[in-house]
Amino acid sequence: MAVTCTGAILAGGQSRRMGAPKEGVLLADGRPMVEHVCASLAAVCPRVVVAGECRGYPDLTVPRIADLRPGLGPLAGLEALLSSGLDAAYLIAACDQPFVTPELLRRLLRGDAEQLRCFREAGGTGFHPFPCYLPASWLPRVQEALDQGRLAVRTLFGQDHPNWPLVSAAEVAQLRSVNRPADLEVRAA
Repeated sequence: MAVTCTGAILAGGQSRRMGAPKEGVLLADGRPMVEHVCASLAAVCPRVVVAGECRGYPDLTVPRIADLRPGLGPLAGLEALLSSGLDAAYLIAACDQPFVTPELLRRLLRGDAEQLRCFREAGGTGFHPFPCYLPASWLPRVQEALDQGRLAVRTLFGQDHPNWPLVSAAEVAQLRSVNRPADLEVRAA
């Protein structure tokens, strides 16, 4: 069963390795990275928002949700998003995942509306915390992790689960993050 939810882009990081705010970095087609992510989410979600400052591309015309605890990374963005009350669940991608496709994102919408879903790699080599499907019911877990200074999303989400959708080796390239200028030279397959 497919669920509907709000699409969300995490865009609040420092972009130290990129040397400039990642969301505004232009790709080969001349569009900012965050526009690619926004377009993919908008193809599968009735509403898209940005969680975080998104300082590298102020022209993005979607609602913004400010971190409640600035400077604490993606987990703070998740807290702000889940606290917003906009929806019962969210399909979340990072602003630096411009190669993610609507087809991949739709696979995260299949399943129990109350269950976290991330992609796991075929062959048991691990999982990708973003993009993910995250129910709002995860808010207490996110808040507890922040309160305790446990800021790693991967640790919060735990080990991969057998019911999470699999991605092939070729699809992994579509999930990768663009963190450094050199990453722009390597395109998704």
